[in-house]
Amino acid sequence: MPEEKSQEIDYRKSFYSHRDAMEEVLSKLKKVHVLLEHIDDQYGWSEKPEIHAAFNWMIRSPEEAKSKGEDLLGRHSCDWVLDYESIMTFLNIVGDYVYDSERSIREAMEKVQ
Repeated sequence: MPEEKSQEIDYRKSFYSHRDAMEEVLSKLKKVHVLLEHIDDQYGWSEKPEIHAAFNWMIRSPEEAKSKGEDLLGRHSCDWVLDYESIMTFLNIVGDYVYDSERSIREAMEKVQ
């Protein structure tokens, strides 16, 4: 009887440990989703950015801007250039969350074996 009780306790500890690990992974993956949505919302355009368009957009005068109208490719390309560091920071954070999630899953799987 005491052995059965011990096995039940071990099973419960294992169960709760795995559940906690999976909750941690889900939390990190939700954060990844939020960061990727932000990047997509801020920088996901139908045209890829072009450095020349960004440069031309930055150097044009206010009069030229009024006469030629809105240059979305130039503006969006400029956003990419100016926000490059932020974009890369977001992607590095995403990579860290994915790496941590993978590690948590591997550790939980090792405990099962």
